[in-house]
Amino acid sequence: MRRFVPFLICLALCLGLSACTVPETPEPPPQPPLTDPEPDPEQDPMPEPYKIIIYASTAGNTAALEEKARTAGYSVELRPALGEMTDGDLLLGFDDFFWGRACGGQGPELMAWEPAWLSRCGDRVITDRAYGLSVRPAKNSVLPVLYPFLDPASPACGVKAQGWQALWDVMCGLAPAPEEQFWTAEYVGLLARAGRTEEETGDVLDFLDWLGDNWDPGAGALLPMGTPAGDLSTAPAGETALDFRAYASLHEGEWSRVVDALWELAENPVAASPDWAATDWSVFTD
Repeated sequence: MRRFVPFLICLALCLGLSACTVPETPEPPPQPPLTDPEPDPEQDPMPEPYKIIIYASTAGNTAALEEKARTAGYSVELRPALGEMTDGDLLLGFDDFFWGRACGGQGPELMAWEPAWLSRCGDRVITDRAYGLSVRPAKNSVLPVLYPFLDPASPACGVKAQGWQALWDVMCGLAPAPEEQFWTAEYVGLLARAGRTEEETGDVLDFLDWLGDNWDPGAGALLPMGTPAGDLSTAPAGETALDFRAYASLHEGEWSRVVDALWELAENPVAASPDWAATDWSVFTD
């Protein structure tokens, strides 16, 4: 019995020590370093937006337009409206003569389309090819001088000889430019770009709808779309009504040749006024 008691004491001490011992926590296995997931070769990358080429002759802020379009998710590139422009998507700018020619098949080929903002264009629609974005005063133009002298029966390229005399006087500084306020529009048209897919044309049309709401016409006096007083699209008050845009398009080539000839004469320091009655106008009409 005396031998058994020490044994029980030792056993109790061992059990007590084991109860106070904290088991060791195993260390977690090492984690692999964080890395970007490997690209899935089966997954297509995000496609780049179609680059829209715009040939422009405009007073608008083209740099701001490019930046604003990029922010909206479009890719655009603006180029001067020169040359054939066959690789372009849009034509943008002033000059009713040019638009009359282009829409009449005498310039870069334009496609028929219709903007979502058509109701704001008023009468600023050239067939179904070009639509007005904004209007402003026509400056540094021969049109306000010739405008009161339009005469379809005149052999002087559809303008009375007095009109060319008035223009000559303005060119030579003998008379001031007319003070009447005339207005011209800034148009946009859809070019028939060869090789452009139907989907890409849809992207361009989507951009055109965006452009109508976001076009910044730049500095200068502007009016909402419509027909302001003194509009170049109608004849002067009291005269037979003319579709001036169609009329100017018909005579644009002739007028340009006459104006070039007058400037050449006007640059001569001893230039004399031409003899309008003896002028062979067929030289300019052929």
